[in-house]
Amino acid sequence: MEHLRDVLNLPKPTIELHIDNSDANEVLEVSMTDITTEEVTRAISSLTNNKAPGIDEISAEMPEHGTDSITGQLVVLFNSILAGTRGA
Repeated sequence: MEHLRDVLNLPKPTIELHIDNSDANEVLEVSMTDITTEEVTRAISSLTNNKAPGIDEISAEMPEHGTDSITGQLVVLFNSILAGTRGA
């Protein structure tokens, strides 16, 4: 409890942060069409090599070496997920 009191009762910061919100109303174009094989291939090739794998234990090199065999399966998977978010 004492720790929280100390943390929550800190003095006001002495440095003011100024954030430029001039583009806050910018509309981002998001395509809701099906994901293509080309998009998946580009995403796989853009992965950074020589990095530790995440919790799934899949390194960037794994999908890169199997691009031809897994791209189609990934396209189907991603599009079924996307269809679920569209309410299809």
